[in-house]
Amino acid sequence: MTHWRTVMATICITAAGLAATLWAWTEETAATLAPAKSLPVTLLGDVVSFHQHIGEPPYMGHDGGREDIGTFFFEAPAAATEGPDGYILRYEDGECPPVILPAGRMVAVDYVGPWISGASATLPMEPLSFEEARAMAEEIMEKMMAASWERTYHRPDFDAARIANVMGHRHTLARFTVCGDTGTYASVVVRNYGDGPAGYSIPPMAVGQPLPENTPTRYLVRVEILGRNFSDDTPNLIDDRKAAVRSMREKVSGNAKQAIPLSVWLDNPDWQP
Repeated sequence: MTHWRTVMATICITAAGLAATLWAWTEETAATLAPAKSLPVTLLGDVVSFHQHIGEPPYMGHDGGREDIGTFFFEAPAAATEGPDGYILRYEDGECPPVILPAGRMVAVDYVGPWISGASATLPMEPLSFEEARAMAEEIMEKMMAASWERTYHRPDFDAARIANVMGHRHTLARFTVCGDTGTYASVVVRNYGDGPAGYSIPPMAVGQPLPENTPTRYLVRVEILGRNFSDDTPNLIDDRKAAVRSMREKVSGNAKQAIPLSVWLDNPDWQP
């Protein structure tokens, strides 16, 4: 009997030790994450100033060949043990009050030559119930309206069944012009979590964790802010910058449709056609 008591006591002590070690490791791992990082974006702001502000040089690709039109991605993977605990998209242009979004796992910042042409964010850090996602989307919409963004579209009547039955499994709650500027576009969308193929095109599939089977349907909020408006009636805000990019391409390569390295622009930031 004494022998078995000794064995059981040893097992209990070992298990307790392993649990304590695991807890300490988990605490240490969690502690390596920095606070969520703010990404201040302005349409037509310049790429170099943006990266200087966030304290990171622009990622130029493995071979330094990043093209003159593209996207910078900022990701906070669910399994990360270092880096920021999410990214906060903050839109500010000096004219309207800033619009600050909740932290999310992925923010994409688009550029045309050395100029920022748009940004998008998928929120929040973890998928939400339908009620929580709808409340977040409505709160973001209210922030945009409070910042004097002109709402051009609003469809408040939707539910989880509607999202499940429409193509793309999403619902656009509202669209705006950014700070009332013509040639701009912003949208607030509630979408089904994890619907569609993996990859950057359907964030945050590339950075999130699959949900267990039989988990109730969860949702995300996606916000887009763009220097174009998908209308033939007014020119896009970014049109003049795209024309400049075509001129630089013609100058460098002799072909306005041939992409050139972004570094050409970064080395000549004040170049004009």
